[in-house]
Amino acid sequence: MEILLIDDDQDDVEIFIDALDQVGENFMICSSVDSISALHQLSFSNKLPDVIFLDINMPRMDGYEFIKEVKNIERLKDLDIILISNPPEELVIPKISHYQKVRYLAKPASYDSLKNSLSRLLDQS
Repeated sequence: MEILLIDDDQDDVEIFIDALDQVGENFMICSSVDSISALHQLSFSNKLPDVIFLDINMPRMDGYEFIKEVKNIERLKDLDIILISNPPEELVIPKISHYQKVRYLAKPASYDSLKNSLSRLLDQS
């Protein structure tokens, strides 16, 4: 499974990648620290990821804007996107519920919770 992680916090990226390694599957993981660069990369890439994990709070273009742009591009609109961030679910879900294939994961409080959440979410993808 190919995964694109878009997050500007390098510590979060390292923890996320380590947790994915612990889940036990063979994942190809690419990361981007900037949602505008990631959008450009996706727009011109021959191979698209199976799932995108996206932080909401990004400089220049936040996660909501990224989703809006992706869902307006015909070849990208069916990408599976999982927002991963800190806001409570009740603040995020109303902003994404009208999009197809967009889900939300509140950042888990522990490393084990992150691994369990990733395993569950990736089984659904």
